[in-house]
Amino acid sequence: MEYASTIRGPKTPSQNRSRAKVDRILFETAGLLGESSQSQISVRDIAKRAGVSLGTIYQFFDNRSAIFEALAERFRVALLDAVDNELSPELARQDIEKYFEHLLHTVDRVQIAHRGFVCIWRLTNAPGMADLAIDVRSSLMKRIDTHMAIAFPHIKKASRRLTLTVFEGAFVSVMVTMPPKGSRKRKAHFKAIRDLLVPYLRQRFADPET
Repeated sequence: MEYASTIRGPKTPSQNRSRAKVDRILFETAGLLGESSQSQISVRDIAKRAGVSLGTIYQFFDNRSAIFEALAERFRVALLDAVDNELSPELARQDIEKYFEHLLHTVDRVQIAHRGFVCIWRLTNAPGMADLAIDVRSSLMKRIDTHMAIAFPHIKKASRRLTLTVFEGAFVSVMVTMPPKGSRKRKAHFKAIRDLLVPYLRQRFADPET
């Protein structure tokens, strides 16, 4: 599956060194977003954190918004690639609990790899970032909806969409509150999420009258 380029600036990097610089800029921007709000982060802050000059940043990005957009797009692509590789309608039909557990761990792993880019899951009012977050979540839920439509064709579309809307709200909430990697509470948190959401999904998708 192919996706559009994640670089929104005036020049797409073609050499390995340039790509490495862009990767570092986006990686460190994600780290800054995990520590501060979008409005508090300047291009100068990003340059300093990434160890590059302002000129280097503007070589690849038009402005600060373009950096955030590229970061969100990179997160979206990584998330959908992971879902495509690890989840399927067949898995959902055979074992909805295993499907959910794979989904939970897949999203968690991608988020950790992107420096805990939790602003994608937070309900933020920051200009621009809220739209980016909605777009990423929408892309993920559309993919899950497609899987469920194939796996459970007897479920009416309106009912399936309602189920996934409720699921999305709960899923986003628990991802925001996930304890940090290495925390002893993390395993318990995963179990609590599973115990809360799996019975709901199993009941909603198992009933042919739904």
